[in-house]
Amino acid sequence: MDGPLRELGKLETLSSGRSKGTTIQGSLDSLLKSLHEAKDEIAAKGGVDPSQLRDLSQAAEGRKKEIEDKQKEVYSSMSKFETFLDESGVEIPPKLRGQFVELHEILTALRNQNIGPALEWASRYHQFLQSRGSPLVFFLHRSQYIRLLLSTHPPDPEAAIAYANKHLGPFHDEHEAEFRRLMACIAYLPLPKLQRSPYQDLAQPQLHFDLEALFAKEYCATLGMSRQVPLRVVGDIGGGGALARIEKGKKVMKDRKSEWAQSDELPIELPLPPENRYHSIFACLVSKEQSTEHNPPMMLECGHVISKDSLSKLNKSAGRAKCPYCPRETTNLVPMDKTEARRLPGHGEFNVLFVGAGNIMFGSPEGPWNHSFRLEHKLGPRLKVVGLIDPNIERAAAALEKKCESFVVTAYQDTHICKTLADFIRVMSPEEKPHAVIVGSPPMFRGILQKGRDIEAQILEHFPGVPLFVEKPITTGPLEELSETYQLAKRISDSKTICSVGYMLRYLKAVQTMKKILEDNKLTVMCTIARYACAYEAIAKPDWWDKSKSAGPIIEQGTHFCDLSRYFGGEVDISTVEAHSLEWDENAGKLGKMTIDESQIPPENRIPRVTSATWKYESGAVGSLSHVVALQGTLYSCELEVFADGYQLKLVNPYSTPVLYIRRPGDDNETSMTFSDDDPFFSEISHFIDTIEEREENEPKILSSFDDAARSYELTWAIRHATERSRARALAAKNTSRLL
Repeated sequence: MDGPLRELGKLETLSSGRSKGTTIQGSLDSLLKSLHEAKDEIAAKGGVDPSQLRDLSQAAEGRKKEIEDKQKEVYSSMSKFETFLDESGVEIPPKLRGQFVELHEILTALRNQNIGPALEWASRYHQFLQSRGSPLVFFLHRSQYIRLLLSTHPPDPEAAIAYANKHLGPFHDEHEAEFRRLMACIAYLPLPKLQRSPYQDLAQPQLHFDLEALFAKEYCATLGMSRQVPLRVVGDIGGGGALARIEKGKKVMKDRKSEWAQSDELPIELPLPPENRYHSIFACLVSKEQSTEHNPPMMLECGHVISKDSLSKLNKSAGRAKCPYCPRETTNLVPMDKTEARRLPGHGEFNVLFVGAGNIMFGSPEGPWNHSFRLEHKLGPRLKVVGLIDPNIERAAAALEKKCESFVVTAYQDTHICKTLADFIRVMSPEEKPHAVIVGSPPMFRGILQKGRDIEAQILEHFPGVPLFVEKPITTGPLEELSETYQLAKRISDSKTICSVGYMLRYLKAVQTMKKILEDNKLTVMCTIARYACAYEAIAKPDWWDKSKSAGPIIEQGTHFCDLSRYFGGEVDISTVEAHSLEWDENAGKLGKMTIDESQIPPENRIPRVTSATWKYESGAVGSLSHVVALQGTLYSCELEVFADGYQLKLVNPYSTPVLYIRRPGDDNETSMTFSDDDPFFSEISHFIDTIEEREENEPKILSSFDDAARSYELTWAIRHATERSRARALAAKNTSRLL
């Protein structure tokens, strides 16, 4: 089909004006324009200039020649079809001609970003496409969703989300992973930011162009035809090296006095381009042989797959076999193609209790955080949010209303909205006991044992053993309360409650690669250097700018890099922490793009613009952190460098598309690794759920315990206190100098 379609496309190009040079229509338009201009000039002058008539005559002759040349091209292309049909002696029924005219019209519509005709055709052949497992309809709607998402400036995803709810929702179970990506990419709008995000492929034009080839393939399949011309496929593969390889193989086998005994496979492997691979191939990792109809792949109960012949050699009495990859024994041995899709550990409804109805739980334009979204895509239809606890009932109801208007309505349609945990316990039925609790309330209202700020302790009391996920920082009270935080950490540890804290950067693939390099080479970290520059223009929460509520940018925001520094450097000697700050009232600390009215915040509670801190680890290594409130726009600039003997590991842009730069011994040049499509928010939730359900395939599991998070929290407070001491000393020295 490719050859005729190309000729048809060439004909269309010649006739529609997309060809290089002047088209027939263009030549006629140019000639008419020249005539009108001459007519107007003659009318204005009141007479005819002979030279003007001569020029017009020459222009008309030139245009005539151009039109004749173009017509020759059109007739030449058309004659190829006629010649091909005449010489082949093939008669094409009018119905088949009409079908290919329809195909051409639909492909033209797709090229013009109109998916309507394609969807109309797909609805007529719904059963056929479904029987083939074709993703065509999903990809058509995906294309339209992306266009809607990128069509508004500034970004307003409401229309795209409404379209997704209506048209993409039914495909959630079949395309869960892609669905998750389509929803997550909203956090990286507008287009320039999306093009630098883990979802940059969704911003590529190829996503839309590929629809034409896919549609042509499915359309031809309904006619019982291949999109590829069989003769061309044979010629491309045979002439592309297959015959030469087979001939060479025969000679080698003849020289070795061996024979080609297998009738159903070739004696050598032939590399093929992706478009010529028509079925999947399984090669057993035990026997190194390719599976056949008589030696099919067999799936063991643990999920691993080996060939039937290999399995028969592993069989023990009573049909038992020990998996060669893991220690599990299998008794139910079934050919892989005869098995139904089976669920891995974890099935049935999974009850979750939400504490907090704010941005961290349901998302915001400020960043990609959104725990509800990650849980929806981890658990799918299993998710049942049994309760949402928030003292602001109106805000909680609004959040649930949006969820119930979307494709995840089944997870939220029976959710109880309660002001307190006690209220939820009163209305909860036995079937609604949570399997996990997600704590995303503001840190100023949790993390210690005082009444009203002890939600974790309440959960431990009323739901003993129920796993906890707690957002960072674990609290933001004064440093004097730290002892209560450590007491709470001990309660959680002593009760053996699964608890994960939301330091998601530890779960980045780049961070785990850095850890592996250090461990594999038995390295001791010598130094960590962290830099965190936030885009303050996008931070519109007044509480963030108020130290009395957020505890300041190091505790609330820089905590991620304090924690990551500890993850590599180890425990910090708190007594060594030193820090300096640039404050709001100093000349260099003036900001011109703040979106909040800072005059409403008492001067003593306004945050510093820059914080620079150093410390020593208990190992003797040195650490440093610079936090800067300076950038405008939306993108942050963040880096972490880790030094060890002979090694420099530099992590850049961990919040968007992480890049790891590595310098090794014996090479002065850096190598780089880019980790696209990595969502650490999903990874931390995924590991949390897998730990609850005792899955083993996603090691490592929880990377930040409550006790560990408390130590990161203590470091952030030590940095804040060091800046305040430094500022007090500077002011005292300044006042003393004035008196003198």
